[in-house]
Amino acid sequence: VDIDALTKARGDAEAARDHVRKIVETVPTALVVLDAQLRVMTVNAAFVRDFSTSGDQVHGMPLADLGAELW
Repeated sequence: VDIDALTKARGDAEAARDHVRKIVETVPTALVVLDAQLRVMTVNAAFVRDFSTSGDQVHGMPLADLGAELW
């Protein structure tokens, strides 16, 4: 096992994740990121502001349930 390659791959993945997080946060409209099961992974600041909620309140919530709570 090439530890250097694994370390580099991990660093690259973390950098890509951080880059995507920055993009999500700068989108001026409400944005929800879902996982493969359509559960909320994260929401941006515009979503929190527009729907008077927090990321902690909606994290892990199924998309269908999210609608019932907020709109």
